[in-house]
Amino acid sequence: SFPTSMPTPSPSTLPTWQPTLEPTAVPTASPAPSLAPSSVNTVLDKPYEWDVVLSDTFDGGFGPNWISSHPDAEWSPDGQILLRADGGTGAMMTTENLGSRTKGYLTLRLKFSALPVSFEEGEGFVVEYEAGKGWVEAKRFASGTDLVNGVPLQAIVELREAGNGTWPDLFGGEAFMVRIRAIGSMSADYVYIDNVVLEGKEPSPSLRR
Repeated sequence: SFPTSMPTPSPSTLPTWQPTLEPTAVPTASPAPSLAPSSVNTVLDKPYEWDVVLSDTFDGGFGPNWISSHPDAEWSPDGQILLRADGGTGAMMTTENLGSRTKGYLTLRLKFSALPVSFEEGEGFVVEYEAGKGWVEAKRFASGTDLVNGVPLQAIVELREAGNGTWPDLFGGEAFMVRIRAIGSMSADYVYIDNVVLEGKEPSPSLRR
């Protein structure tokens, strides 16, 4: 179990957290659809599956897709990223520019594991993205409503950008970045982040131009 009180973290005193990944359910195969005239439109409009844009477990550091955007964003040798609030907007981890890898998707979603520690009510961390129009808050995780200190959570955050509504520019352009940012009043407020996956889904073929 987690300790009832947490000291201000330092490289030698950081608690160890090993997230448990839930097994992915294997979908049951469905029979091939009929191509009779009455069902052709239904087949064409079937949404695409999610594509993996990036996936990081941080076993050897921040990895090729993420950078530390603040001195209080640290890599833990146990294989997680530690974001310390440090009395304000706090530490953040930011992706490289993913514009060339996300352009054309109708929807993106960010999945990750998190372990929050010592956040006061209303404090926590936020997921934001930037698609050429400034940083947009996609989801805020706040103590008292969205998270419980010391309890791991599995997060899924949808990132949707309308673009101009036509293929292939439904999402993105030249720039796209995602960041996770800690928000708290003290340096003892922090969150571990691990097992981050960014996925994209293309529109159905009938939406292409």
